[in-house]
Amino acid sequence: MARTNRRKNRKKEREGIGVHAPAVAVVSLLATVFISYLYLCGRCDDLGYRIKKIEGEFQALHRRVLNEEYKWSRMKSPGEIRRYLKKHALNMAWPDESRIVRIPMSARRALDIQEFEPAIQVAKRSD
Repeated sequence: MARTNRRKNRKKEREGIGVHAPAVAVVSLLATVFISYLYLCGRCDDLGYRIKKIEGEFQALHRRVLNEEYKWSRMKSPGEIRRYLKKHALNMAWPDESRIVRIPMSARRALDIQEFEPAIQVAKRSD
């Protein structure tokens, strides 16, 4: 075989690492998706923790509200009111007829009738 002294075409030779552009694009896209997934996963975990913490606070406050409502209902019962009146030596009685202010029905309609409901019940009981 005869050797030929041909020179190699330098334009066809690659310099450096031969990496295809589509491969680089795919790898960078996968890295972006992976980092985004990690970020979103961390955010969801953090939100879940915060929601759990706030729900715990809500339950504790709800228990306190129920407890205070129970205490209030006990305090305003007739027996408790009588006990507190005796304890503090207060002599209270119903007012005389001359001291009672009657509100006409037209004025009641002008205002919210719900505001007068307890007073109406007391007036009916005393009659």
